[in-house]
Amino acid sequence: MESIYLFFQANIKLVYFIYGLVFFMMGFAIALQNEKKSSLILSRSFNYLAIFGIVHGISEWGHVFIPIAERHSSDAAIAAMHLIEANLIGFSFVFLLYFGVKLCVDTLELPEQILWIPKIAGFLWFSGFIAYPHLMQLPDINHWYLLADIVSRYAFAFPGSALAAYGIWLQRDDLSSLGQPSVFGHLRWTAVMFVLYAVFAGLIVPQAPFFPAKWLNIQNLFSLTGFPVAVYRATICAVIAYFVIRLTAIFNYEYRQELIETQQSYAILRERQRIRRDMHDGILQGIYAVGLSMDTAKHLTTVNPAKAADIIAKGNQRLDEINTEIRRYIMDMQSTTFGELSVKEIVLGMVEEFKDQHKLPVEVRIHDSQNEKLNSQHKEQIYFIVQELLTNIARHSKATKAAVSLVFHPQHLILEVSDNGIGLPAKKQRSGLQNIMDRAEQIGADIEIQSSKQNGTLTRLQIPYSSKNKM
Repeated sequence: MESIYLFFQANIKLVYFIYGLVFFMMGFAIALQNEKKSSLILSRSFNYLAIFGIVHGISEWGHVFIPIAERHSSDAAIAAMHLIEANLIGFSFVFLLYFGVKLCVDTLELPEQILWIPKIAGFLWFSGFIAYPHLMQLPDINHWYLLADIVSRYAFAFPGSALAAYGIWLQRDDLSSLGQPSVFGHLRWTAVMFVLYAVFAGLIVPQAPFFPAKWLNIQNLFSLTGFPVAVYRATICAVIAYFVIRLTAIFNYEYRQELIETQQSYAILRERQRIRRDMHDGILQGIYAVGLSMDTAKHLTTVNPAKAADIIAKGNQRLDEINTEIRRYIMDMQSTTFGELSVKEIVLGMVEEFKDQHKLPVEVRIHDSQNEKLNSQHKEQIYFIVQELLTNIARHSKATKAAVSLVFHPQHLILEVSDNGIGLPAKKQRSGLQNIMDRAEQIGADIEIQSSKQNGTLTRLQIPYSSKNKM
């Protein structure tokens, strides 16, 4: 223990340099990542955490560079450096407090006026910092710096870290929409680290003749453990930096999702334009021509009934042809659509539309989608099966939540749709699901249905990739 103590005592400047570097790099990394536009609540506050990291890192470097500068600088210059250092430490913690308050205000939808609390507190601290030595007529300027550091940690660092931990933990619901389970682990560890930072940076302060600084201070920690408080703070900050940077990766994911949605919207717009053009040039023109011939037949009914009957017969024949063209057009359009999209995209789009219409939460679980080997006929039947199952849940199950699971194995797909409703009535179980069973049979799928009043309904299909379609 004594050797560790002596080692850190001899290399304390290196410790503070690494400590400041960790904070600075964390703030810099967050600032770069947060440039991406995001609709997430977390992104609205991240810039304040970035400012805290950069400013606090620079302030901690004062422990390294000010002692070096003392050899070549005047007393006034050294005093100015200490003044800047003390101000930077205090203001960095003000930004940490503002980060925590804003995160809670935005997440809990609290009044915006609450954001004035850290602003006013920062102004009062700065005013007191400037006025205190003049009012007290301090002969020892170091006492002034010491008190300013302690007050800023108690007033800003401790509550700021605690609120940051709480606010980050509140982001679970907002981030759940991204469908990234790993995010929750990052949130949990980031919150835990901020709680530890609240202790080591907000409560463990330089020694002072008042409670709790008289006992809970950096000198006692150093003597007891052999490690300076900067080691603990730097370690905690390094872990915070790691998990926060991992959290900022969600902005890249969100950006990719928006890009995919934009591309899909553009593709839908182009498809609608093509449909409008094809309908106008072919089907609508044919219907218009039949309408004109019917008008002609109307005028001939009294003059030449035989001719009118012949025109009407040909018009009916043409309407049958148009009806066939419409059906073929719809089938071709569906085939093209299902062929271009993956089952994952089809199901995700369908679930989003279902949630918007029925306001029923649906959890989607998709595993190993790279194994998908389904053709357009498979996709079409899966689309209608899932659609009918979700519709039945909304209409009959009285469920409060549902789930859709896709597990892509090398040779087959396991599709499961479940709910927590009242189950299926025994008499209607077969007749109500006959269409689903027929569609499952067409793609060679095995279907299993489990239903009870206590556990709801689970429909499970095993769909082979190489099944012979009977369509």
